Amino acid sequence: MDKEVWLVEEEGNRKVTCSEVRKDDVILVSEGNEILFDGIVMTEGASVDESSLTGEGFPIVKNIGDKVYSNTIVVNGEVKIKVENPQVNGRIHHLIQLMKDSESREDTYHYKYIKLADSIVKI
Repeated sequence: MDKEVWLVEEEGNRKVTCSEVRKDDVILVSEGNEILFDGIVMTEGASVDESSLTGEGFPIVKNIGDKVYSNTIVVNGEVKIKVENPQVNGRIHHLIQLMKDSESREDTYHYKYIKLADSIVKI
């Protein structure tokens, strides 16, 4: 089932499915709800729990112009967000792709350390 968000329009707010959201749309996310899109804060004062991305245990107060990321939660207040990436949970998809890319590259430090360890420890 496609999740729904509040789309902010001149005539008022209306509920739409995530697949209807486009770049530069403004959405409203209220307290207790997940931010599903990466974007720019258009109203200030909301606190956002970013622990799923940063591990930080305390909510961050967002101001106009701050970035917010998908897969985070509004824990206090509400926030209007100008959508930068209309892919639902785009930040998570981006992180997964970075991990896949790094696994395929043999010039990363990860692989250099594995090769070094293998050369030191012979089984």
